[in-house]
Amino acid sequence: MAKATFIGAASAAVTFGLGSAAGSLFSNFYSQAAFQAAAHGTFQGGMTAISGGKFWSGFAAGALSSIAASAWGGGLTSTSQTNGDITTFYERTVSGLGFGGDVGTIAFGAVSGGAGAYLAGGNFWQGATTGLVVSGLNHTIHGGENKKNSLYSRRYAVDKNGNVISESLNYFSRSKADINLHNRAESEPLRMNELTIYSHGSPRGFANSHNLNASGNLVDILYEDSAMWRNLVNGEIKSLTMVLKSCTTGFLNGNNISQYLTNLHGGLTIYAAAQNWTASGTVEFTRGGKVQNGWYNIFKNGSWTKESVDIK
Repeated sequence: MAKATFIGAASAAVTFGLGSAAGSLFSNFYSQAAFQAAAHGTFQGGMTAISGGKFWSGFAAGALSSIAASAWGGGLTSTSQTNGDITTFYERTVSGLGFGGDVGTIAFGAVSGGAGAYLAGGNFWQGATTGLVVSGLNHTIHGGENKKNSLYSRRYAVDKNGNVISESLNYFSRSKADINLHNRAESEPLRMNELTIYSHGSPRGFANSHNLNASGNLVDILYEDSAMWRNLVNGEIKSLTMVLKSCTTGFLNGNNISQYLTNLHGGLTIYAAAQNWTASGTVEFTRGGKVQNGWYNIFKNGSWTKESVDIK
């Protein structure tokens, strides 16, 4: 009984620790997945052998369940490039194959662990238990961030002192309907000293949150996804310029999301698309059957400044 308790506790602790180690050692999703698979396989194989089972049965259960959970749940991958005193980071979501959120990831990991153990000559249910631990304590807890917010990518620039001086968030998916908007957002250069957001929008919100009566949800999304927003909220910076390349977020029809956000933070200035942001990178609207050039309205302190500009 004491032996089983020790093995269970050790397995849980090490499994959790391997997830943390993978995130610290590797920024590339695929490198993380490979490291996790090898590490979980080796450790679970050792635990199985100590318990009187076959090493390769435990190895197969740990490695396959880890690979399955990574493939099912997806995650984040990151690259960086330094030019002089400025380092630019690019983080994007690697989409998983499955559905069902964390429950789906755990279930697929458990089944894969059982199958791996069985194919290696071990016990299916023991392998499934291993897969449950690996996928539950490792992949769902240390899984990809921002999944619920549908953030596809984040780009940001950091100066030599570690200050974030530019940032963009792309919420457009790679679906057939959004691919042109997505590609345009990915291709645009970072705008220095600004936070730029690309997403579907409405006068009531953006980033998949379109209810002014529950706009605190949008504030939470921004706090989770944006370093520059967090710095403003936490008082680390006194002012922030945000550019909303999101349809009609600057439309003047009563209280809108740009007014709401600038009313929350006196140091916030928002340039928001008054009409439809398009895949050509311009703001447009149709009048009398003809496409017309649109503009961005500027908001401060909860109000439109009565200024409008064109932003390329």
